[in-house]
Amino acid sequence: MSHGLTTRGSIAAKSDDGMLLWKIIQDLLDPGTNTGGYTWFSPEMIVELMRLCQKYNMHLISDEIYALFVWNSTIDTQPAPANAAFFLWVDLGKAYREQYPGIEVRDISTGVMRALLDKNVFLASGKQFRSEQPRWFRIVFFNKKELLLEGLEGVAAALDV
Repeated sequence: MSHGLTTRGSIAAKSDDGMLLWKIIQDLLDPGTNTGGYTWFSPEMIVELMRLCQKYNMHLISDEIYALFVWNSTIDTQPAPANAAFFLWVDLGKAYREQYPGIEVRDISTGVMRALLDKNVFLASGKQFRSEQPRWFRIVFFNKKELLLEGLEGVAAALDV
C-alpha cells in the first residue's frame, strides 16, 4: 500500500503482512552529512513524514531537526546563541591563491587538499557536502584539543596563514 509520499525516489509503504517496508533514500536518512546531497525539506514534507512515522509507531530521526526544540531554562536565562554543529566552515581557497599565486588549478579544492596533504593534514572538502563554493572546507572540532591544534598548525603551515 503506497502512501503517496515520494520525493526524489523516496518511498514509504506497508506490506500486506503488516511488516513495514521503507526505503527513504539518503535525502532523509542522511541529508548530506556524509554524501554531500543536502536536500532541504519543506515544513509540510516534514509534517507528512511525521504523520507516516506516527501511523506506524516509528521515530523520525533526521539531522538537525531537533535544533528547533526549546526548553525553559532556570539555570541560564540569557544563554548565548547556540549551534548544534561540531564543525565550522573555513574558506581556504583565498589563502591558497595568496600562498600560491603562480599556480593555476582547475579545481581550487583539489589544490588546497594537495597543499594540506603535503603537511599530513586532512580536512573534509566542501565538495563532499555540496558547499556553495568549492573553496570551503569543514574543520571538525570535537576531537581532543591537542589533535585540533596540531591540525590547525598544519593548515597554517600549508597555506602560510
